[in-house]
Amino acid sequence: MEKLKINSNLSNITIIEGFVEEISEKYNLDQTHFGNILVSLTEAFRNAVVHGNNNDPEKKVTLTFDPVQRGLSFTISDEGSGFNPDAIPSPVETNEEKGRGIYLIRTLTDEVNFIDKGKTIEMIFDIEGIGKKVMDERKKHFNIYFNKIKHKA
Repeated sequence: MEKLKINSNLSNITIIEGFVEEISEKYNLDQTHFGNILVSLTEAFRNAVVHGNNNDPEKKVTLTFDPVQRGLSFTISDEGSGFNPDAIPSPVETNEEKGRGIYLIRTLTDEVNFIDKGKTIEMIFDIEGIGKKVMDERKKHFNIYFNKIKHKA
């Protein structure tokens, strides 16, 4: 599990972007997964800064990343008072900008959970074959194979 504490400032969205690029390279994600994760995390970060922390630069946004058996799990937490996600209108129905971030997150992720009265949003992306156990097992087999080749040479 990795955790980043980020100052509550919209200019720090570049930290999120860089983090997603690192994860994408590390797990060899395709462009679809990369795009879905990037948009979801940047929208969640933006909402945490603007709506959760009320643009207060003294507050923090916490990003947590955890590879799970079914794929990748990310959480974004703010220091605000929370909100009711069911009360956020769909921009498709209202034809307004309000609720756009939550709508995009719900659309682009495979599972979304609002925790601690909405102060934390968990986003899970199902990516076959990316679970930590599977990755560790593959790595072990590659190491065995390459060590045998190295010793033959």
